Amino acid sequence: MVLTLTLSAMGATVPVEAQTGSEADRQAAREIQAARDRANEAAQALFDTESLIDALGLEIAEAQKELAAVEAESSEMRRSLEASAVRRFTQSGGSSFILLGDLDEANDELAAEVLAAVTVEAATV
Repeated sequence: MVLTLTLSAMGATVPVEAQTGSEADRQAAREIQAARDRANEAAQALFDTESLIDALGLEIAEAQKELAAVEAESSEMRRSLEASAVRRFTQSGGSSFILLGDLDEANDELAAEVLAAVTVEAATV
């Protein structure tokens, strides 16, 4: 039902829509429920995101532990390699005078010996 108000001072008419009390109440209740539903969805999305962040934090901590273990192993392997290289260098020497021979061939042989020794020592570690 639409009522018309007449403003006598201005001479204009303004339409006014009248709603029954129960219809307005039902509309307000629907809007309130819709707002509650949106709030619940937002709260659930926030909870899900926080749970994901917590899970990722745990994964990061585990990955950092694994990285530290790998770095420690790498450092130990590096120390072992350095010690092996020093031992091989100090124990190297031969009956032939290397400066009178083919340097490339001698270097290749020495490198092969060192790498073979490192491989054997790394396998025993």
